[in-house]
Amino acid sequence: ESALIHLEKSTAKVDKELMDALKESLALTQRDYYESKYVIANCKVKNRTLTFCLIIVSVLLLSGIIVVIFIQYIKHQREEKEYCLMYADEVKRQLEASKNEDYPALKRKYVDLYKSKFEVIGSLYEQYSLFDGKKNAEHAIYKAVTSIVNDFKEESANREIIEDFLNSGMDDIMIHFRNEMPQLKETDFTVFRLMAIGFDSTTISHLLNTSVNTIYVRKSRIKNQITAADPEHKAQFMGIFR
Repeated sequence: ESALIHLEKSTAKVDKELMDALKESLALTQRDYYESKYVIANCKVKNRTLTFCLIIVSVLLLSGIIVVIFIQYIKHQREEKEYCLMYADEVKRQLEASKNEDYPALKRKYVDLYKSKFEVIGSLYEQYSLFDGKKNAEHAIYKAVTSIVNDFKEESANREIIEDFLNSGMDDIMIHFRNEMPQLKETDFTVFRLMAIGFDSTTISHLLNTSVNTIYVRKSRIKNQITAADPEHKAQFMGIFR
């Protein structure tokens, strides 16, 4: 009985110590659990704050990039606008200068040209009226036309006038042609000059006292030489052959 009592006391004591240890362990476990939950909660708050800050920084950075691009675009548009305005002012200035200086002189030359054409027509009609119904009417008119053609054949007198007229109306075409095609002969320059003022091959052949085929050959050779030389104003020269 005494042994049983001691055994029960010993068992009760061990149970008490075990329960105390379990309670202490449970308390520590609960404390660690709540501390872990607190740490995790703090980490989540920090992560949300960091994520929010990162989003704000990204938005600000993207906005800055957009603003910089927009400023560069506005600057580029302003520069283009200024360039266009400057170009427009220059064109306007050149047009005004041309209107005030070159245009009246060029207009007078065209008027003189057409006036000379009508003078030729008037001269022929005058000859026709004088000899209308007479036997030698055709001969008189033929003689008048021959006189007009012979006057035009005087290249030494007419060349400078015609070339000045072409240069003023066609951006110095004869000056460029003579400077950039020095290998051509004077006859080639004459053919080119007559082509530039609008004469066809038949008319040119009569003015130069040669055959039409010769004019065709010479025109083809001039065109080939221009193509081979590839001068600076090639497009301007080739436009005469169209």
